Amino acid sequence: MDKKAVILIVDDERFNLNLLTDLLKADYRIMAARSGQLALKAARSDPPPDLILLDVMMPEMDGYEVCRQLKAAALTRDIPVIFVTAMVATEDETQGLELGAVDYITKPISPPIALARIRNHLELKRQRDLQGELLQQSLQQAAELSRINAALNESEALFRKMSDLAQDAVVRIDNAGHICFWNQAASRIFGYGVDEIMGRRLHDVLVPESVRDNAWRCFLEFQETGKGAAINRTVELLALRKDGQEIPVELSIAAIEHQSQWHAVGIVRDVTDRKRTEERERYAQFQAGVAEMGVSVLHNIGNAIMSIINRAEDLTRGSRELEEIATLLSRIGALIHKKIDEGKTPQEMLDELVLVIEEVGDTLTTLANTTFAANAEKIRKGVDHIAEIVKIQQNAAQTMPHRTRFGVRNLIEDAVTIQQETMDKYGIQVDIQVEKGLTEVQMPRSQMLQMMINLIKNSREAITARTEDSASFVGRIHISARELADEILEIRVQDNGCGIAPEHMPEIFRFGFTTKQRGTGLGLHSVSNFVQSLDGVIQARSRGPGQGAEIVVRLPLAVGG
Repeated sequence: MDKKAVILIVDDERFNLNLLTDLLKADYRIMAARSGQLALKAARSDPPPDLILLDVMMPEMDGYEVCRQLKAAALTRDIPVIFVTAMVATEDETQGLELGAVDYITKPISPPIALARIRNHLELKRQRDLQGELLQQSLQQAAELSRINAALNESEALFRKMSDLAQDAVVRIDNAGHICFWNQAASRIFGYGVDEIMGRRLHDVLVPESVRDNAWRCFLEFQETGKGAAINRTVELLALRKDGQEIPVELSIAAIEHQSQWHAVGIVRDVTDRKRTEERERYAQFQAGVAEMGVSVLHNIGNAIMSIINRAEDLTRGSRELEEIATLLSRIGALIHKKIDEGKTPQEMLDELVLVIEEVGDTLTTLANTTFAANAEKIRKGVDHIAEIVKIQQNAAQTMPHRTRFGVRNLIEDAVTIQQETMDKYGIQVDIQVEKGLTEVQMPRSQMLQMMINLIKNSREAITARTEDSASFVGRIHISARELADEILEIRVQDNGCGIAPEHMPEIFRFGFTTKQRGTGLGLHSVSNFVQSLDGVIQARSRGPGQGAEIVVRLPLAVGG
């Protein structure tokens, strides 16, 4: 429902007040005043009246004076005033209009004429008020727009200043691929000044010719959809400088929709220095890898040679026993003559001789089976181990490791056998558990064998460290293998050795890190490198010192050779 307009009726005669009130009250809210002073006070009320019907002839302050004061005050000057009077002289009407009145209603009042004039002037006031509000809104909007423009100009200036201070190039292209923003870093990186690059098509000046056609096809797709392989991600590629040199850059692109068209903003970083540094680091890593490989080879061959030396010492002891037997046999003739001189019968001497020969035979059999055959076999295995180590290093030097098909259990057993002597020396019990369905895999066997040797050796040394503190302690190593979902081979090597301190856990796979007095820090590091080279995962777990440890390796199984 529309709010009723408020009309202030000013007349010193009650009859006239009642007459106008009765005429207007059905359509308007009525205020009444019987003097000029009361009229001025009522006009200043909040909200003020929308129209004033003002009698001219009043005592003390007539209508002209009331009108003059109304128009002099800012609060009331815009209220339309209609004089109500019996005066009909032209000069009276002129005087009222000059004071600011909008119309006259003559007495006696004609209700239709009065209502029509009142409605007209109220509508005119409503229109003026509406225009005033619109004008005020327009002024406010203009002020806000001016403020926004000033803020935009300030932001643009700030952005320009910030982008010019940036070390990376900031380049913007429009929907046609033309450069429309170019900061100082872009000039430094690519060699073009702002004046000579603005408006040129980016692909013609910054994209190497060898990839220009493909890059332009990608841009045409972006032009239509705002999408592309390089949008909202960082890519590395080659860019073309003004002098024709191709440089490696790191590019981040964002798509911006403007007026229903796709524009692009790119952040470009010159990574030439970084690439050089990476190349130097790769070369240094290669040299370190060569040195590490050499140390690892010597380390593993040294272990194998020590095993061979131990077996050779066993053979030396066996040869001394043979020498003693040979000496004993060489004395049998002299012993027989002595027995004859002592009066022994031939039968008695033969019985004693048989006993000696049987004892010598047993000793020779033992030496042949236990000392010579067993140690010879272990020496052969040691030599095979050295050959395997050399083969491992040869395969490690290849770009693509050679994959062969082999049994997982056989691999684990070979790794254990190579170190069996030390296991036996410290009484370490080894338990192997391979999942029933896991038989053969196709992987780099030599590297896998070296990995298992290093893992078992790591557990053995952890157990040995704990054995030194307790003579009754029994060391145990549990090795398991199974196939997980998505063709993943999982190998676990668990021991009850000295464990790993929490602060050491993040470091155990780092090159050179070791907690052993004579350790090199190569074993687990080389295992980690191998696992990562196959896109695998290696984890170490331990509840702390004295609580044992577990190494878990997960490797993707290869289906082809």
